[in-house]
Amino acid sequence: MEPDDTPTSVESVTPSAPTTATATDNSDIIDQLNRQISPLATTDPDAPLTDLTPLGAIVGDAQIVGIGEATHGTHEFVTMHDRMIRYLITERGFRIVGLEAPAAMVVGIDRYVLGETDDADAIQASFGFYGLANTDVWHWITWLRAYNQHADPTAVVHVVGIDPQANRVLAPPLITDYVTVIDPNLAASLAKMYRSAQAAAGSDTAVDQSKAALAALLGAQPRLVAASSQRAFDQAVYLAQTIVQDQQINVDIATRRGNPNDLRDQQMADNVGWMLDHAGPSVRIVVWAHDVHVAASTIPGSGSALAMGGFLRQHYGDQYRAIGLTFARGTYVAYPTGVTNPSPTTFTFPAYSSTAATALFAQLAAPRFLLNVREVPAASEAGKWLRVPNILPIVGSAVAPVDFVTFNIAESFDALCFIDDTTAVTPLAVDATPTTPLATSTVTP
Repeated sequence: MEPDDTPTSVESVTPSAPTTATATDNSDIIDQLNRQISPLATTDPDAPLTDLTPLGAIVGDAQIVGIGEATHGTHEFVTMHDRMIRYLITERGFRIVGLEAPAAMVVGIDRYVLGETDDADAIQASFGFYGLANTDVWHWITWLRAYNQHADPTAVVHVVGIDPQANRVLAPPLITDYVTVIDPNLAASLAKMYRSAQAAAGSDTAVDQSKAALAALLGAQPRLVAASSQRAFDQAVYLAQTIVQDQQINVDIATRRGNPNDLRDQQMADNVGWMLDHAGPSVRIVVWAHDVHVAASTIPGSGSALAMGGFLRQHYGDQYRAIGLTFARGTYVAYPTGVTNPSPTTFTFPAYSSTAATALFAQLAAPRFLLNVREVPAASEAGKWLRVPNILPIVGSAVAPVDFVTFNIAESFDALCFIDDTTAVTPLAVDATPTTPLATSTVTP
């Protein structure tokens, strides 16, 4: 967010002018797509998952699947995430869920779904963003907790935050609390370094101090692991790395040496890779993030800067699959702009442009469907249409002047999930106003 506490869209891209190819015969494209789509029976997460069988073909044997969303505050997007993630866990063996949320903020969720804490109120109170603090996400969390309670120990599912944002403030207490019971002197030293880094936020000194704290933590690995566990130590190291990342983002914000949004996508991709490296070669991870981030291409409007999914595709090739979630109309929750300490607010998406890809999707035979983009023949009229610039609706964490951005759908997504008419999430009865660290950054979740 901006230094004046005015929220800025997470997906702070500068979209190119909305353009789309004009098909010579839209009826041919519609007919061809109608033969390719797989209708979805419902968005109810507790309904049978049989209509999601086509998702198995989309995912294949990929180790990483990114599932996007056009807004962070749409009820049907969250419930479809819930359904698809349940399917990937129960039918395809996925064991890690990565959330586009601050790593430190998600530690409590992981502890809760593992049954290590029963304090649901404390977990909910730790959410500083409506994208987590809504009834639909909490419904999924409670399902995952119940699943883990009955799962074989080898099938337990972990939840991790892949976003570096806010960790320079949220993560140090978690690290020092862990270290204090083992080595109070080291904990005091780490706390001092983190205070020094925070005081210098936005400068190279802050990055250097955070790196020094990470090095000190790594240097104490033998005794910390011996007194706790490898998992507890790895979690502390991961959090320490995200503190370095967050400080690096703030240097870019303060000095304008680089684009913090571009850096953040690379960091999130790095964090997904770190999780895989430490979880084992056969572990599969599903990432829940915005469409702009999961796209296996460049960030819309950024020129050549890769999105998180673009980095993952570059590094893992076909082992990464990107699924976008889009819509034609409806309401959603976001932060208003131009106000101090904004609260989650319900907005109505403007009437879709007749040139938007979603205008064509709205004419297909099913109001909800999965489209396996890979299966559409490239030489067909529909295949050609999917391979030229098309505009899709996009809303970040806050409302923005531009509601559509340009994607080459076939380059960006292996599949799309379309829901014609959508509704807003219901915020939990907790404070979902941005936390202090989010209110001082131009990059937000």
